[in-house]
Amino acid sequence: MNFFFDNLNFAQRQKVFAYKVPRFGEIWWFFPYGDSTECNHAVILNVREQCWYDTPIPNLGRSDGVYAKVYFKPFLTGVKLGGAGYTLWQHETGMDEVGATTEPIPSHFETAEVSLISTEKPENATLSVTEIEPDFIQSGDLTMTVRGRANARAAVQDDDPITVTEQQEPPAGVNAQNQTARVKTTKRIISVKFESNTPGGDYQMGKVLAHVDKAGGRNTQ
Repeated sequence: MNFFFDNLNFAQRQKVFAYKVPRFGEIWWFFPYGDSTECNHAVILNVREQCWYDTPIPNLGRSDGVYAKVYFKPFLTGVKLGGAGYTLWQHETGMDEVGATTEPIPSHFETAEVSLISTEKPENATLSVTEIEPDFIQSGDLTMTVRGRANARAAVQDDDPITVTEQQEPPAGVNAQNQTARVKTTKRIISVKFESNTPGGDYQMGKVLAHVDKAGGRNTQ
């Protein structure tokens, strides 16, 4: 609620619109973010998962949208005026943006933060992560970034991104080292971000495992 009202351009509040996506159990609200005069951001409620998330909207935003029952798809109107007028976009279709050219649609999610402070027996100590075992049904490569901070008010620091390749099984005669990701990082509060930005990129997450141990003392940097 704070995110929406703190970032809504209140002078353009009459342009806010919403629609549902029954297939995924979602309700989308589009609104003008910051000083934008068009709906260039959305907040989404997934009723089935009981969670909220948000996303920027490309092409400077959308002006209106509706879920079309005949097509089982939402249709939205663009805000950029071209030679043939305004573009009509069909969302929730494929994995790429198809217009004059075909471009991948960036996608990412981040896990919840983990620390020893929030366990049943809280400890003010750091966590050492040595390896992560990805488990995805995916098309195209993903990147995985381990993120962390020293305390709730500290700036987030990112490690170098690691590529999670689409190939699941190594070729005959090749070891399986590329099926896991060697990390070797120490942080007090830690999370992992996964991103996809390849043509046709898609992924479904299974049970990703992390090798985590208690490290040294407090991390105050």
